[in-house]
Amino acid sequence: MWGAPVLWALGGYYTLIAPGVTPTRLLVYLGVGLGATLLAYRLYRAGIVATDDGVEVRMAFRDVRLGWDEIDGFSDGLSFFGPVVQIQLESGKRIRSIGTAAGSPVGGDESLEDLRSALVVLNRLNEEHTQGPG
Repeated sequence: MWGAPVLWALGGYYTLIAPGVTPTRLLVYLGVGLGATLLAYRLYRAGIVATDDGVEVRMAFRDVRLGWDEIDGFSDGLSFFGPVVQIQLESGKRIRSIGTAAGSPVGGDESLEDLRSALVVLNRLNEEHTQGPG
């Protein structure tokens, strides 16, 4: 989350204070700063939102909306960045929701426990919505 302010500060020095300020430097500074800010915002809002209609998976670079009837189940997995939620689809495909894990990748057992607790709730919601009233 601190990456965007750091890039803004370094870019500001490079662009505005360092000798030889040019329009190209200014455009590069604004582009990198805005890109880092957008990425920081997307990572901040990353997560899985469950509704009556299904789930919305918000990741760093894309969002995916899935109906309960499309989902077979949820499990935990690992990525380069740490624990992730894996969504198994009825079609056999799997979505790895990178950027949605509870806590930081270095959070250790506590982050993994939070993730597994969330998976229990998600699987229970999936069962309730796919089995119907009963």
